[in-house]
Amino acid sequence: MGLDQYVFKRLSGEDKARNNDQDLEIFYWRKHYALNDWIAINACPWNLNDFNCEEITLEKKHIDKLFQDIINLKLNKDSLDRESDIDLKFVRKAYEIIDNGEEIYYYAWW
Repeated sequence: MGLDQYVFKRLSGEDKARNNDQDLEIFYWRKHYALNDWIAINACPWNLNDFNCEEITLEKKHIDKLFQDIINLKLNKDSLDRESDIDLKFVRKAYEIIDNGEEIYYYAWW
């Protein structure tokens, strides 16, 4: 048991069914608690108390803030370490997808 975190690109077009099998996994983390806390504070809808197995849409404004928080050591507070490098790879991929007009969402399971 633990924390599995995914970001999916929605491929289902008009059919935006939740957890659609056609959606494409673009990123995965295992037990990145700092990121999960960041999502809870910065991207989770205010009325959603428990977002276990819920889709959290990530918009460009969220990726912009995440990028700033990574480089300003607010996400991984110790240093720009291996985890930060992985997070920055995600940020680059997220920008590519969002700039192409596509939707991404975060999904965590604990």
